[in-house]
Amino acid sequence: MAKILLISLGLRGDMEPFLALGEELIEQGHEIACCMPAQFESSALELTPHFFAEHKSFIQLIEGPEIKKILGQDGSGFSRLLTIFKLMNQVKSVQQQMIEDQERAVKNFKPDQIIFHIKCIYPVIWALRFKGKVKLLSPMPALLDPIKDIPHVGFGKAGFKAWNLMTYKLAEYALIRQSILGYGKSFLKRIRLKFS
Repeated sequence: MAKILLISLGLRGDMEPFLALGEELIEQGHEIACCMPAQFESSALELTPHFFAEHKSFIQLIEGPEIKKILGQDGSGFSRLLTIFKLMNQVKSVQQQMIEDQERAVKNFKPDQIIFHIKCIYPVIWALRFKGKVKLLSPMPALLDPIKDIPHVGFGKAGFKAWNLMTYKLAEYALIRQSILGYGKSFLKRIRLKFS
């Protein structure tokens, strides 16, 4: 059976699908480890002795007023987009810490496979660098696959179809490309990995 590392980031709703999956994987005979925010250590340790903490700073950040504005869909979609771009610089050091915490978990547990939340950056880098096997588990709806009648989860109420579709492109740039190429830039430079 495989050694599987579950890496998640966020609040309870982001952790519970991973913990539930972990139970199923253990029943199937797999050895699992969890890399999650330190605030969820006790929940993870009920499942497995292999727990790797991510620094508490991420949850402290997302419980702040700017993130609550985005998640609560307060204000217009455009104002939330401006808030996202404003936060990019503020969250850089936090994201770099998360990358280091996730890297430490991978180095210590040496998994055969990683199942990760879309908020986690290091599993993507690991898959590119080591050709490792990764799978994405996202408990967030309307996140990656564009839906013409529904905007990206961060952009509020539905608008006209062209706007709804454009929100996915904006979110892909702001949250995915910027995360890996922006927040992970110093890490990528350190390990000498270049994206083509």
